[in-house]
Amino acid sequence: MQRDLEGFERRRLRAAALFQRGWTQAEVARHLRVSRTSASRWARLWEKGGNEALRRSRHTRSKLTPAQLRRIQQALWRAPRAHGYDAKRWSALLVADLILRRTGVTYHPGHVSRMRKSLRW
Repeated sequence: MQRDLEGFERRRLRAAALFQRGWTQAEVARHLRVSRTSASRWARLWEKGGNEALRRSRHTRSKLTPAQLRRIQQALWRAPRAHGYDAKRWSALLVADLILRRTGVTYHPGHVSRMRKSLRW
């Protein structure tokens, strides 16, 4: 399923315009049909950094080069113990550590979990 990242950004920027007009977070949430939590988060971001803080992040590409990604994929074929870990199965935390040790690139374990498909893990 393709996500409409530009549409999401337009909605956040629409929220910013409404906040600027004095609308409350609850009013913005109802009007844009989003959760109050989202409206609250957007309001905090907007107050701190203006519209720029609500723009879509441009950092959507992998920090790993294709060659690095292949090396990590190959490493995951072997058990964690083969790489010096005291574990029987790979966890997101261990994979994040392996990536750091092998490439010097830092990933949050939560992001590593979302990378499962590209890592073929």
